[in-house]
Amino acid sequence: MLMVLYGTGMRRAEIARLKIADIDSQRMIIHVVDGKGHKDRDLPLSPALLETLRAHWRWLKPRTYPFPSRLHRDRERPITDKLKAFRAVSRCRTAARGGHKDKCVNCQFEAPISYNSCRSRCCPKCQARARRQWLEAQQRDLLNTNYFHVVFTLPHELNPLALTTPKPFFDLLFEASSQALLQVAADPKRLGAEIGFLSVLHTWSQNLLGHYHVHSVVPAGGLSPDHQRWIPTSHPLFLVPIPTLRTVFREKFLAGLRQLYRKDMLDLTGPAAAFSDHASFEQLMEKLDKKNWFVYAKPPFGGPEHVLRYLGRYTHRMAISNHRLTAFDGEHVSFRWQDYAHGSK
Repeated sequence: MLMVLYGTGMRRAEIARLKIADIDSQRMIIHVVDGKGHKDRDLPLSPALLETLRAHWRWLKPRTYPFPSRLHRDRERPITDKLKAFRAVSRCRTAARGGHKDKCVNCQFEAPISYNSCRSRCCPKCQARARRQWLEAQQRDLLNTNYFHVVFTLPHELNPLALTTPKPFFDLLFEASSQALLQVAADPKRLGAEIGFLSVLHTWSQNLLGHYHVHSVVPAGGLSPDHQRWIPTSHPLFLVPIPTLRTVFREKFLAGLRQLYRKDMLDLTGPAAAFSDHASFEQLMEKLDKKNWFVYAKPPFGGPEHVLRYLGRYTHRMAISNHRLTAFDGEHVSFRWQDYAHGSK
């Protein structure tokens, strides 16, 4: 979307209404309908931009709008929500949002004008205050005990479903991970206690590719079944058996995913079109059922406060901050990222 904006000079409102039929690869133009002044106009389409748009179409396979707000079986919607976020970020702390002056009541010193922020969750410069307030609220609820940092990660084979059916997909992720924790911890052979925890969803990795996982902050113990006493973990470095937790999480998620499939609640279009074939879907389910899913559970090195600060960077910030951006040439964006799978290079 940014490449189209910068490569053609289209306005944000125009790209929101852009349709696939308006992209003419024969004449190498993009036809803008009802643009500024309610006039139509043609914009040049470069070969590089055309190839990028074709790659985007092969990946998303939209039917009407190249950049839909969401995919649906029966209709696509323009990118009104994305456009709203883009407008907020582009105007943040500029004259377009107005400004204010700060003046000291004691010495009467008056600072230069400060432009107002947008406070959008998508803005890399905002949300510091909201993040601080969230951290303070979570820290007030911490118990006087040790904590564990638990991570439930989904196999990347399921990534297309997160793109086409995000709400049911992520609801299931929260449900499966939380029920796995509660079930294993309540087992008398394990902890035999009713536990509580805080869970936060992460949807990307450092390279901005889809990496869907849930972080949970879990106290090292829980309440007895009659809620009369505290049952601590058997060892400060051991919560519950990870192989058991992994198995229960996998079984619950796959069972829930099969149920969504049977109820026709999954959008199997675009990048998830391969799942529309029932035999292929079941073959994938059987493959994933035999796979070791990644589940992590260890005490945090800096205590629960360290984990909360880490999670706070994601609950109130966007996927990438300004300091990681290194270059933009009008078509390509370069940024720094750490490859945790290969020694954080």
